[in-house]
Amino acid sequence: MAERDDEVTEDTAASVRSQRTGRPVIVSDGLLHVGEIEASPVMFRCRICDAEVPLDAVSVASSGRDVHVDTDAEIAAIQEVLIAELDATTRYFDDLRIVECTARLSPSVAPVRCPGCGASWLAVASFGEVQPARWRLVAEGLVSVPEPSEPDDPHDLPADPADPPDLLADPSEPSDLPAEPPDLPPEPPARARPPERWWERFVVVVALVAPVVFLGWLHLGVAREWRESRSLAASGVVAMAQVVERSGSSVPGNADRYVITYRFALDGRDYVRSIDVDRATYDASAEGATLEVRYDAANPERSTVARNDRVSTLLALVLLVDVAVAGVVLVIVRSARRDVRRSATVVRRAVG
Repeated sequence: MAERDDEVTEDTAASVRSQRTGRPVIVSDGLLHVGEIEASPVMFRCRICDAEVPLDAVSVASSGRDVHVDTDAEIAAIQEVLIAELDATTRYFDDLRIVECTARLSPSVAPVRCPGCGASWLAVASFGEVQPARWRLVAEGLVSVPEPSEPDDPHDLPADPADPPDLLADPSEPSDLPAEPPDLPPEPPARARPPERWWERFVVVVALVAPVVFLGWLHLGVAREWRESRSLAASGVVAMAQVVERSGSSVPGNADRYVITYRFALDGRDYVRSIDVDRATYDASAEGATLEVRYDAANPERSTVARNDRVSTLLALVLLVDVAVAGVVLVIVRSARRDVRRSATVVRRAVG
């Protein structure tokens, strides 16, 4: 799900701020950590009586409850409210659900009461590092307090004070009833994991394999042409050929391509071949003109135009592509390592 930066209101006034639209408010965005930010409450409207409820984002982020990771059932319930009412985003690290608010910041909550009607709400503030050494604090708003879960075991219900004690029972006499085993703590509910779709894996595999296949095909083609050019330049037999056709294309945004078709005679047989050439060779080869070619004595079908420098251009192009791919891979690896470090930090804070 996309970040909600376009729905965030930035307000840097030092006094009490009034927020009537219910959208998140950026309290601080810069070099200051949460403990260094001056407290400045943001006023959100109560959804019951429309009274203004102050939300101190600094206090919530520093002293409130961190609900970034669902380490227990209570946090999981609060996360469900954040997802439903604030459109918070979710991702998973192993079996832990991680919830993030504006700009992928970590949310914290604290209870507040409406001064008008006394309704209970959870004040939500998110804080985190959006760029290296750049910290952002956002007052997200007010959300409902999740309903407490009802116990599944009737023995877990509190005793009714109206039930009178059994005054006739003699505590010294052993009871004929078997002793009840102690109540074991209920097993924690299994956390739901996002459904895995086969096409998502297929898209990922294609996205990883397609560039590798393209680069392999490009390198093989250039290497084959380079070997043939070097071989004919070193041991090819010189012959004079006539240009019978030429074509060139120079379209903005696309690679230029120049092709000439030539014919030379050997032992009473004509050999015709079309090859790609560089711009200088193309300009110097008009139709009907004569040019020097080199052919393989063992296989005259293999021939090339002498002094054709197209292979050098292809090698330069392949080098640029390799540098660009290496840069993209470096960026992806650094981003993945940063996400892993951040997720590991979140898990350590949650379990420690």
